[in-house]
Amino acid sequence: DRQDDESSYLWLESNPNGFADWFADRQRETFTRVAPIRKLEILRQHPSLFASVADVPDQLVRAPLQRAVQLLKRHRDVRFCGHPDEADKPISIILTTLAATAYAQEPDVYSTMINLLDRIQRYQETGVIQCREGRWTIPNPTNPSENFADRWNDEGSRKPEAFFGWLDWLREDLDELLNAASPAEVDGSLRKAFGQAAGGRVAGRYRGESPRAYSLARPTYGRLFKSRKSDSTLVTQVTF
Repeated sequence: DRQDDESSYLWLESNPNGFADWFADRQRETFTRVAPIRKLEILRQHPSLFASVADVPDQLVRAPLQRAVQLLKRHRDVRFCGHPDEADKPISIILTTLAATAYAQEPDVYSTMINLLDRIQRYQETGVIQCREGRWTIPNPTNPSENFADRWNDEGSRKPEAFFGWLDWLREDLDELLNAASPAEVDGSLRKAFGQAAGGRVAGRYRGESPRAYSLARPTYGRLFKSRKSDSTLVTQVTF
């Protein structure tokens, strides 16, 4: 059995080490590229702790997929807080599995978030979620006989509706952030999406330049993003 409280979530046939290895494999290519850069940053920030880049452990490096998963979980918690469907919000293992399955080695967090959302929403084409004869399936990648979405199939369950409703919220919030026209709008959008504290910290890193993500990501929803080249709309960078 799985309990509703995620802190006591039990896998039917668990293989946590295998899952961690699978997740690491899904981001290995990008991790290999970003790890030396991030380790150098950590060394410069903490010169008394490490003698060289080689001394900085891999565990301290957060690649784009890892950061995206953290943001997905945070957005879920903020958006469902006090909502009637809070008890049916998507569990973390589902968010982590879908994100890693849909990941295509995007080099930054923003393009990772946008493209993950696009691929998950197009699940009928991408196959990241399966629904056959009304039964939902999100297989455990290390044990396909285990279905992480089994509770979605309970009679009267609102978990599928809560999940797809949350995807719509995420799409709206990312679209709003993409089209922010000033630092104040960036700040407000981030606080709405990720909470006052976390959103405010991210907004504090605003740099005023266009992120690579805008040229890399090709979202199929929302308004067109405007650049300085086409009009006077301010282009912003948000560093997660």
